Amino acid sequence: MTTWSNITDNGLLYSNIAGSEVSLGTTNSMLSDAFSPAATTDSFGNAVSGLTWRGFVAGATGGGGIESKLSVNLSYDISSTDPTQGISSVRLHSFTPDFASGATFPAGARFAVRQEVYDSTGTVLLAHSTLRLDASTNDRADDIVNAEGTDSLVLSGGPQASVKVKIFIEVEVDADAAAGTRLSFSALRQNYDDGDLPAALGDYVFHDLNADGIQEDGEAGIAGATVELL
Repeated sequence: MTTWSNITDNGLLYSNIAGSEVSLGTTNSMLSDAFSPAATTDSFGNAVSGLTWRGFVAGATGGGGIESKLSVNLSYDISSTDPTQGISSVRLHSFTPDFASGATFPAGARFAVRQEVYDSTGTVLLAHSTLRLDASTNDRADDIVNAEGTDSLVLSGGPQASVKVKIFIEVEVDADAAAGTRLSFSALRQNYDDGDLPAALGDYVFHDLNADGIQEDGEAGIAGATVELL
């Protein structure tokens, strides 16, 4: 198991970032490379919240009677640093294969990345998306995400104050592929949108010195206060 430090990016906190992997045959490990996920931008360089995974080369080499497969599992939690905002949807889910555009994709090789977003308990699936790359499919990015017939990967149930994300990656080369067939990737990216959380009546009263609706350092709670709904 590999773990990384927390990342705060554009109002969202990414925590409990971890990864593990299993390999069969001849593979290039993702997690053995010295890299760390980092905050990211969108395709146009605009500041959005998300994670970029770079600084590695991971994949599998097989064929000629040898099957090779690399399976990588990544996970992290996302929570909003603004009590009025929550995570509402996945803006982008993408990966970058080390494969020249226009080149003939090697027969017998496959690449797949599945993203799953759960509620804060990790038990209720709110959204999912799968990307695939093989000899007949070239699905490297969903922007805006197309998740099995929907227009975008919007979290069911509306914006969430916190969610759990799981990423499943598989790079596989069949034994019946040509000997020395190699498939690898060197980048992943996930971007998220926020949205207004439903209004709720809280259970504390504090002196809001700057009238921004957020309790900050120096804004003490007020004990014994009575709140009347009009």
